[in-house]
This record gives sequence, C-alpha cells and structure tokens, in this order.
Amino acid sequence: MVVSRNGAFSVTSVESFDESLYSREELEQRIDEELKALSPADGEKSSVEFVKLEVKNGKAALLMNYASASDYASFNDTVAYFGTVHYASLEGYDLSPLLSVPSQVESDVLLSSAELERLGNHSLVIISEPVLVELPSDIMYCTENARVTDKRKAAIQDAVSELNPAMFILK
Repeated sequence: MVVSRNGAFSVTSVESFDESLYSREELEQRIDEELKALSPADGEKSSVEFVKLEVKNGKAALLMNYASASDYASFNDTVAYFGTVHYASLEGYDLSPLLSVPSQVESDVLLSSAELERLGNHSLVIISEPVLVELPSDIMYCTENARVTDKRKAAIQDAVSELNPAMFILK
C-alpha cells in the first residue's frame, strides 16, 4: 500500500488464484462490475480505479488506486484515514493508543498528550489491515501494532483490527 501526499491510496493485493474455479477474464469482469456499481452517474471519473491484474504461478496481483482514504475504506469495508491529528480527533478517532509510544526520531522520547496536541497539524494515517505501507513523509510516531522498516515504510502486524488500527503520525 502506498499513501501519497494528497491522501490517495495505491494498493496491490496478492491472493491465491485457482483457474479451475474461475478464469482471469471472469475475475476482471467481477472487478469491472463492482467498479461500475460505484461509478458516478454524471460520467465523472470514479474515485476507485482498476489499474492492472497479473495472474502468474497460482497468484493474482491486483493493483487498484483510490482517490482518498475514505474511498479505500468504503470500497474495502474497513477503517482508513488520512488527514491531520487534529481533525482525526474531531472526527472521533481514539488516538490514545499513540500515547506513550516511543518517537521514531528520538527513541528515548515517549509521546505525551501535550505533545500529541502540539502535533495537531501533522498528517495522521490510520489503517486497520495487516499490510506493508509506504507513507508520504517520515514516520514520527506509530502504534505498537506496526513495525517501522524504513523512515517512510512500515509493516502493519496481524494484531491490527478496526478496533485496534495502526496509526502513524508523520513529520
């Protein structure tokens, strides 16, 4: 999963694929039908876009683009957010799992509620699925259910859920 600066999500999903159950064409047709159901009636570009499908060695890799975190969340029936810390709080997200997590910049510094409030204008990404994620800027803080693998990349653990999503405060 790649999150861009404007909050768009680009997601590659890789799943087992058994052509004895259905063909690549049938899978593409199913994807097209789901996307058509979401298409705006006025002919505007859809906020969810099928990019490509590759089938190889019993695996199907599907690349989809989503105009926003909310488009990704509604299409996949999950929790996803991209915005500021301040607006996430106003929208009712519980940010308490971020408290007392160590800084990715200075590991001996733990996030306090005062510091969280001070970071109100910083970008926040919330994801409730176990994925590898690449973020648009360096990670300052993240919840314990994500493991930072590089300044802008993390592996979200299996322990993540809609009630316990991974959260990232960005520089």
